[in-house]
Amino acid sequence: MPYISTTHERVSVPSCDDISGVSSIRSCLCENFPLFATTNGNGTIRFLFSQYPKQEDPSLRRANRPISRPTLSSPRQEHNLRLLCHLRLLNIYYDNCCFNRPYDEQSQLKIRLETEAKIYVQQRIIDGVYELAWSYVMDYENSLNPFLERRDRISLWKSKAKGFCDENETILIKAEFLRNGGVKFFDSLHVACSIFLKCDYFLTTDDRLMKKIIPEIRVIDPIEFIRREEIR
Repeated sequence: MPYISTTHERVSVPSCDDISGVSSIRSCLCENFPLFATTNGNGTIRFLFSQYPKQEDPSLRRANRPISRPTLSSPRQEHNLRLLCHLRLLNIYYDNCCFNRPYDEQSQLKIRLETEAKIYVQQRIIDGVYELAWSYVMDYENSLNPFLERRDRISLWKSKAKGFCDENETILIKAEFLRNGGVKFFDSLHVACSIFLKCDYFLTTDDRLMKKIIPEIRVIDPIEFIRREEIR
């Protein structure tokens, strides 16, 4: 069983792969200490506190102890630590062309790879590693799909989304700004919604959209997303 290592004590906790039993640990640690967290290869979770615990024994204090931001050695460890410390999971927005990638002609290698990557990321969403965002624009554009089966399959993902937004003035203003920069109509609305929802990534298979410089969000394809977030 791994342990939490603080400045002066060890506390036994459930395995990193079993998050169900750590809610009390979360609340205890995160209420009392501003902290960073990291793990090592054997499953030890190490919390580095940015200040010492309340009612600390002064004899345990180390003078001028440096605090540095740790690095996480794997996406799985990062996911577990986000849950432990109440950190927000990565929020992903799929646009319509990304959702429809599996229905495109698969004879081209690029399309096949994007399809496999898109399906893989969706499974990670189901597993709770990432969170999906949805918008009124996705509802509307998907409703225009002439293929009933595709439309119904895609619409099922709305129930798995953690974030949703309706049309509002902030989105419309941002979308107009993006269109002035050369982004197409529906793309501008999708991107504006993803920014409004504070998403971390906007996943698309539209090469022209990926070439646009949009500082508020990372616009990439599913293959690049896996390269950045899964392969460390």
